[in-house]
Amino acid sequence: MARMRANLLHKPSDCPFVFFAPDVDPEHRPWWEVKLAGLLRFFRHDQLARTVLAIEYFPYPSHYFGAERLRLQSAAQHYSFSLVEQAIDRGKTIVLTRGKRRWLRAVPALANYPRLCELRTVRKGGITPGNCDRFGEVVRAIERWTGDTSGAKE
Repeated sequence: MARMRANLLHKPSDCPFVFFAPDVDPEHRPWWEVKLAGLLRFFRHDQLARTVLAIEYFPYPSHYFGAERLRLQSAAQHYSFSLVEQAIDRGKTIVLTRGKRRWLRAVPALANYPRLCELRTVRKGGITPGNCDRFGEVVRAIERWTGDTSGAKE
């Protein structure tokens, strides 16, 4: 819990992507291991823990998300949008995993962003070579950040 709180407050960390931090209960990993399965073929958990940032459109789990009908003013949601805008300003590679229409409406700059990658199957698919339209670009972005250009795990 302390690591998650520190993460939300943007305190410096050796593992900003907390779900892959070594001191976090491994039972929290499976969902992210499925979503990042393709990247885990190339990178270790600790490398992804330092390079991945997951931003939720609306930060709560829902079986029936009513985004088209429900309009809430949420500081958390506006903060999420600002994080994406900052990533665009900094030239980061962005992988849009789901909710394309909603994200484009919330962050119009995504529509023509040259470093936007999308998934072919959003519901159950992960970031894998067969499912991510620009998987190689995602791998290269992580390689640039980690300094590991071998394309394979150690």
